Amino acid sequence: MLFVLLFASVSLFAQNGESPLQQSYKRFLEEFHREMEGYEKETVDTSTPYILTNPEPLPDFMNDIPPSDHNTIYIAGISDPLMSPGEGREQALLRARMLAGIMKGCTVKLISDYYVSESSARDLGSVSGKYQDFYMIHTAFAYDSLEFNILRDTVNAFGETVMLVAFTKSPAPDTDTLVGSSSAHTLERIMDKHSEITLKSYLQCRNKMSCIPEPQSMQFISASFNKFFETSSEFNHKKIPPTPYTLKYKSNTDSIAPQDIPTTLRQGLWNAYFIGILKHIFLEARTLSGHLDALQDMHTSTTKTFTRESAINPLYIQLEKINVLNNRMSVNVSFINARNHEK
Repeated sequence: MLFVLLFASVSLFAQNGESPLQQSYKRFLEEFHREMEGYEKETVDTSTPYILTNPEPLPDFMNDIPPSDHNTIYIAGISDPLMSPGEGREQALLRARMLAGIMKGCTVKLISDYYVSESSARDLGSVSGKYQDFYMIHTAFAYDSLEFNILRDTVNAFGETVMLVAFTKSPAPDTDTLVGSSSAHTLERIMDKHSEITLKSYLQCRNKMSCIPEPQSMQFISASFNKFFETSSEFNHKKIPPTPYTLKYKSNTDSIAPQDIPTTLRQGLWNAYFIGILKHIFLEARTLSGHLDALQDMHTSTTKTFTRESAINPLYIQLEKINVLNNRMSVNVSFINARNHEK
């Protein structure tokens, strides 16, 4: 029996050429993203009761978000559905502050593992694999609450507070602090042509303000398995019940490019908005320079390959526009080069 063990530790962009292992790795990533888009297409689960709602339009001001610059960051804040106007406004503003903290500068850590077992024997011919990502975003910043200005806000028919917020840093003393983190775990299992995809995203933050005695807090979890979705939300230690409705929204565009990574709106605006931003952050973090370890084990009839990629990168982000088509939202963002941002 022929046995070869190959181990390599290389920079992702250190070589001009690509090894067969790296090419296989890229093909797997392409297949992964195709599957990710496929399982998010609209489906109806006929085994559970649901209520159809009339399509709700996106507020006009969400279609024309001003460009951010080194002085001001423009961000949208969105509450959960079916909240009271007062609580919804507080939650939407806290979420806007959390996202402003991420966009003004965050650190993204990632680990990606890829394992594949390929058999060429006639009686065992099969391909199985597992690919998983784990990402972590951390942000912490001090600010003055007067630096956040609500430019526009509204409450739609689903009880969602939607607001456009501007954050402009001033020379005033910082009186408030926000600490938050977000993580996501994606796991795909493949057996021949069958695949299972699990995605779980998590967001939490704690906001201490001088004008209120108790810190604000929130937690949001979005989980999906293939075509099934579930969300969980807490605000100031109070659990927010999920909507019993299948939410639908009017389209505001005729087309969405595949690279815009559309996300279903069935769980409401915030879930699609939050997941859309995260996906862009994670894809950008993956394209930056990282570290790749590779291990390959080849037998007479079976080849097993394992690779691990890891990286830590700072990111500076701008929100550009939000589009809705066929009850799916795409969130467009751009990334600012760290060196240019520091200037």
